Amino acid sequence: MKKSNDNEIVFADIIPGENGLIDGDFILQLFNLHKEDVEDLSCIHQADGIYVFITLAARKHECPYCTTPTKKIKGYHTKKITHSIFHNINCYIEYHVRRYECTACGKTFNEDNPFSEGHSTISVLTVYNVLTALRNPKLSYEDVAKTFNISASSVMIIFDRHVQIPRKPLPKYILIDEVHAVDSRDSKYACVIMDFVTQDIIDILPTRRKEDLVRYFTLIPREEREKVEIICSDCWKTYREITRICFPNAIHACDEFHIIQIFTEIYKGLRVDTMKAAKNKRDKLEKYLTTPNGRKYLNPEWNKYDIQHYLLSKWNWLLMKSDEYKSKDNKKKKKKKGKHADDEELPILDPNRAKKMNKKLGRYLNFYDIHNLLIETNPDLAEAENFYDKLRAFYHTISYNEAREALNSLIGELRMSNVPEICGYASTLSEWKKSIVNSFIIIDDTGTHISTGKIESRNKIIKDVKRASNGVRNFQRFRNRCLFAINTDTPIYMPYTPKRRIDDDNDRSNKSKKTSK
Repeated sequence: MKKSNDNEIVFADIIPGENGLIDGDFILQLFNLHKEDVEDLSCIHQADGIYVFITLAARKHECPYCTTPTKKIKGYHTKKITHSIFHNINCYIEYHVRRYECTACGKTFNEDNPFSEGHSTISVLTVYNVLTALRNPKLSYEDVAKTFNISASSVMIIFDRHVQIPRKPLPKYILIDEVHAVDSRDSKYACVIMDFVTQDIIDILPTRRKEDLVRYFTLIPREEREKVEIICSDCWKTYREITRICFPNAIHACDEFHIIQIFTEIYKGLRVDTMKAAKNKRDKLEKYLTTPNGRKYLNPEWNKYDIQHYLLSKWNWLLMKSDEYKSKDNKKKKKKKGKHADDEELPILDPNRAKKMNKKLGRYLNFYDIHNLLIETNPDLAEAENFYDKLRAFYHTISYNEAREALNSLIGELRMSNVPEICGYASTLSEWKKSIVNSFIIIDDTGTHISTGKIESRNKIIKDVKRASNGVRNFQRFRNRCLFAINTDTPIYMPYTPKRRIDDDNDRSNKSKKTSK
């Protein structure tokens, strides 16, 4: 039998004994039993799997009602238990359950069952394997059910019974983000709360509405909320309001990525507008003109707008690239040989990269030249590119003590822009000024700025769970499944059944001798 780690499903290979049958000692090993624990044991191969017929040895038991010891047997009944121990064939236990009768109170009860919980027909080991498999967010309940030869509803019942995850205590540094998980009338987004330092998910809420979040956080003791120092999120105003209302000692920080993303959308809008304008102007012109003597030639104006449309549609990926940016495909490609071999180590926009013939433009160009042609299509793009570089430099070169002054300077420059969209972005920075400055604070525990980048990776796991679930109907189960898959320290609750069997003195001495050997 294979030994299991904490997150390893326990399976065993079928090891035949003499005459091609499974050895009895091997079966005892699988079920963690000793010979003196078993009265009768046999095994049969059938078309639908392996059937193990077992009767445990009679022992003195303590009555669960009056605690009186008894050995009086009332009768027997057979219980079929699914036992997913083999990885290549189904296994069932035909357990001959002995029922005892108390000589004092007359009540009857079953003997101790080492295979399953109470009246369940699924073995404890199968339950453990099912729960271990459910830690994989890409597996659906149906997938797990097929693996262990049980129904999908049984898998859900097992999960609901054994996985009930409470909220984790609030840490000093909290990340909040939303993920599209549940389609309901109340909200399409689930709210994810995460510990920035440990990267554990604190809780997942079914909505991100302000009134619901206020209700949730105010139910948490004030002493716990007072320990929170920073809450980092995107530019959703509700999160900033929640910080002010519910956390008396906390400040709000706005994530760098989302601030830059807003400007990126503005830049993209300018490019698309320029591209559409070039296409519309081109379509209104004739491609060819005719000389007085009847000879046709290419219309220069048509060609101008056609080239602009070509550049903005095919080469737009060269925009918003830093001078140090290198192609992500360099590591995947084989190293080139010849005169272009050194290009693989150069940044994309390095003017020293080798030039190649562009048939559309009719000349030799490298990425640096094409980038310049892109910028020349519209002065607004050149201005946006300039401010994009300044915004990146602001985040990558400024310290917390310099952030407020540098941000005010950047806002002033943006307000002087001739592009209305860029002027509007200055208002966005002014509105979120405090939160932007707070994002420059260095967290002592990590030595880095606080950012929601870590929570984005957790959102991917949540989306995997959603896809595997084929829709979410039971949010509590969905929440528990996500936390179970993400937080590795999530406990599994196994009900405790007190042992009622009373070992005889002879049994104890035999076991002690066996242990000493």
